[in-house]
Amino acid sequence: MTAYALVHFPDIDKTRINELRDEYDPYRDLIDVHITVVFPLPADEQALSEHIESVLRRWSPFTIRLTGLVLSFDQWLFLTVREGEDRITRLFEDLYTGLLAPHRRHDIDYVPHVGLGYFGTQEYDPSDPTAVPLDEARYGEALQKAETANLDYQCVLDRLSLVERDDQFSQVVPVREFVL
Repeated sequence: MTAYALVHFPDIDKTRINELRDEYDPYRDLIDVHITVVFPLPADEQALSEHIESVLRRWSPFTIRLTGLVLSFDQWLFLTVREGEDRITRLFEDLYTGLLAPHRRHDIDYVPHVGLGYFGTQEYDPSDPTAVPLDEARYGEALQKAETANLDYQCVLDRLSLVERDDQFSQVVPVREFVL
């Protein structure tokens, strides 16, 4: 079944991020550098778009700063949102009301981020993102590269893109853009 997600494509120089993603992110070729605000879910595109528009009417653009590295519960290395983290988290919470309320995962904390790479010892399964053992050597190597790269970016979150993902997780296509 087709799934939709809502993401922000930050307007930054992505060169250093993509150097890491080229080596460590199994989804590098599927989608550009992004911050997910609504995670993939099955939905009627029209109804989802109307919900998003309704929520975004109350929002205006805001500045975010991507800096700081965190290892997630499911063995992903994240470049995290520091400045603007509270605002993007509130936006996430606002979006997961009404139509999206049943899809909100309360067992996982929302961490606004850009994924840099996956470091589990088994292939990542997006349909069951439970923790698997960490490949410590590979993770240590990537963390050192990320720290050396001094990843620190500032941009404005002023638009979000609705993207469509196919069943096989082999293609992600932007279908609509929303301006805050």
